[in-house]
Amino acid sequence: NEGFCSVLITGSPEPLSRRLVGALLHAATNVWSKRPGRVPAVINTMQSLVEDKALPSASKILDCIKRLQKALERIDYNGLLIVVDELGKFLEYEARHYGSNDIFLLQSLAEHALANHHVKLALVVMLHQSFDQYARGLGDDLRNEWTKVQGRFESIPFLESAEQTLRVVAA
Repeated sequence: NEGFCSVLITGSPEPLSRRLVGALLHAATNVWSKRPGRVPAVINTMQSLVEDKALPSASKILDCIKRLQKALERIDYNGLLIVVDELGKFLEYEARHYGSNDIFLLQSLAEHALANHHVKLALVVMLHQSFDQYARGLGDDLRNEWTKVQGRFESIPFLESAEQTLRVVAA
């Protein structure tokens, strides 16, 4: 088998939805550029979403991910790995620009990752604080929604001691 198709994203102050579609397109194009034959139609769909001025909806992105998983299954891939470093930058953007719906996108991705697929979706996000810390300026209802979304993720704390950090720097 071919392992996982990796989609790597680093956070920035912009909508996660736009960056995710671009990263999915880049990863899929990379996979099929090394293969003979036709590329799957989902690549053209993602290209259209990237070129569109409007933000892609969570449902359109999820549809692309499902179609990409089916296309990856046909070429013997095991999974689709999405890694988002610095997710907090996207959350800060979401908190300041109500309506980009990235929090709903994260919820949809987390729920889809739990579903049974031949080509598994693995979603790894890294951030420095909990979701609700990024939602501090929002009203109670929105903060509660953000907390519910965080509950769909498993937290794995990573704390290095100063001593370990010094050893790494000195090595």
